Amino acid sequence: MFKILDYYNPEWQKLIELYNLDIYFTPQYCKIWEEYGDGKSQAFFHESSLGKVLYPYLVRKVNFRELDSDYFDISTPYGYGGPIFLEFDKQNLPLLIKNFRLEFATYAHDKKIICEFVRFHPIYKNHKFFLDSDIKCKFVRNTIKMNLALKIEDILKTMNTSTRNNIRKAIKNGLNVFFKVNPTLEDIKVFYKIYSENMNRLKTYDYYKFSFNFFLNTFTFLKENSELAFVCKEDNIISSTIFLFANNIVHYHLGGSLEQYLYLRPNNIMLYEAALKHKSMGKKYLHLGGGHRGNDSLYSFKKGFNKNGVLDFFIGAKIFNEKAYNLLVNKWRERNYLGKDFRFDFFPLYRLQINEKERQ
Repeated sequence: MFKILDYYNPEWQKLIELYNLDIYFTPQYCKIWEEYGDGKSQAFFHESSLGKVLYPYLVRKVNFRELDSDYFDISTPYGYGGPIFLEFDKQNLPLLIKNFRLEFATYAHDKKIICEFVRFHPIYKNHKFFLDSDIKCKFVRNTIKMNLALKIEDILKTMNTSTRNNIRKAIKNGLNVFFKVNPTLEDIKVFYKIYSENMNRLKTYDYYKFSFNFFLNTFTFLKENSELAFVCKEDNIISSTIFLFANNIVHYHLGGSLEQYLYLRPNNIMLYEAALKHKSMGKKYLHLGGGHRGNDSLYSFKKGFNKNGVLDFFIGAKIFNEKAYNLLVNKWRERNYLGKDFRFDFFPLYRLQINEKERQ
């Protein structure tokens, strides 16, 4: 048996609270990305005598005139998610996975869903449930978590020497960190200015150049589960970060620093103070995420905060309608003047913007 839950169905939120799920599985988080234009937020809830599965995602209409009627594809929102198993008996787990995927595939065919793209959750490791399923799983990159259950002195021991030195340097440079759980409009404007300057400096993809309304929605929908952190040098705000949290996990979400102040090490003191704050509030993990592209310099910076905190980030892909998918890919190749020999590991390929080949 299954139910389709939307943002307005209270059962979705009740499941989040009952099973203490992370922020990425909440209807509020999904709603932010619906408002951004990434698709309609909903969750597939499978329930049987074998167990329960919750699967939040976004439904996107496929706009190709070659299709004979309305078709769709689905994707988990930016971040981490995927199907999460709420209750199950280990002995019956293989059958629960099989039944869940068969039921979801039937639903996908009925609703003309061409394919699905999944970003799994590195801390929950839910990709492991699907390695032998119909979803094609692939390792993308490592991410880093800090273990806030450790004593402060032990958290410091898990950092590398350079990270500890840079924290001391930031303190010596007179940097201060403060947090705003309910930021004002002016606070968000300050963050937005720093973030936008940072994205332009890094020449990032247009997708990540979020509008001011996007950030306003973030703090509106996640009012009780988000905060802004600022790093100050005297009266100047030189760095700002959004942290998201639910139950025992905190995530570094989005942030930026002013280039001329990077030598003062604002990012080091920001993450250290965030770890101390959320440890004091009883959180278990601070998840820092990974790099831009594989295990790059950004990843190395984050790994400096916990050499023992390496996690695996997997994605998954499934095609439900091969005929429609191949038609769309062929038409996409024609429009972009690409031959059949063109290959790129992006899914679904027909949504790839040629100037954003490494965004996924």
